[in-house]
Amino acid sequence: MNKFMTITATLLASLTLGATLPTVNASAKTYKTTPKSLRGYYIGKGDLVQFSAHQVILGAPQAGQLPQKIKSIHRTGKTYRIHAISEMDKEAITIKFQKRSHHHLHFYNHKKVFLFSSNVTKVSHHTYRSYNGNPFHGLPKGVK
Repeated sequence: MNKFMTITATLLASLTLGATLPTVNASAKTYKTTPKSLRGYYIGKGDLVQFSAHQVILGAPQAGQLPQKIKSIHRTGKTYRIHAISEMDKEAITIKFQKRSHHHLHFYNHKKVFLFSSNVTKVSHHTYRSYNGNPFHGLPKGVK
């Protein structure tokens, strides 16, 4: 009988404690480097974005580009937050964006990270370089 009371009390305590503990989002992940599916070159209306393993470069065609050193990347579902430090003035910056599809990203705080548009599309290195050198020809076919 004494064993039964101990087991019952232990079970009751564990159920009570389990109900009061806060839940943690199990799908949130943290990375030290950029996931391989995000690495590459992106362009938008007047914007250039380049992701490498440890760096993100933001800028505009025929203008300055700001390299940012990545400290950590947090992913929850399709939303990413990149915590980075500017290599020019050592200022901390948070870049928040959503991966809309395999080749499209939507930036939430695009004005704070010096982007004109909130939507960018993944392109090849050749397309990225030609748009950077000659943006007045317009966006390539298939880029919004």
